[in-house]
Amino acid sequence: MKKQLVRQWFKELEKAWSSKNISEIKDILSSKFIYYEHPFEKPFTTWSQVEKAWQEIKNQKIIKLSINPLIYKNLNGSASYHLKYKDNSGNLHESLGAYYVKLNRDGRAKEFRQWWVSK
Repeated sequence: MKKQLVRQWFKELEKAWSSKNISEIKDILSSKFIYYEHPFEKPFTTWSQVEKAWQEIKNQKIIKLSINPLIYKNLNGSASYHLKYKDNSGNLHESLGAYYVKLNRDGRAKEFRQWWVSK
């Protein structure tokens, strides 16, 4: 059951991103959370901070987006992701990265971390 919650969380994250429905991100976050957009910066702790960071997806013409869960333990999990998109100027961007999430018992993230490299 716990493994399924983690898999479902990553599936919902991918769905929100690919549909560019930022409000769906709020639905998978706990009411109290820490969200690391960048590993060396202070984490976000409010929905408005997360929502502002996610605005960039509105201009992504997504070519490929895949989030693949890798490890599950209790209500914690990690996933790899691969993204290719074009921006409004037609420039191609590509990123590979990893996610780590800790869920509450309702399957909502109370901690989220990400790391990536881009070319």
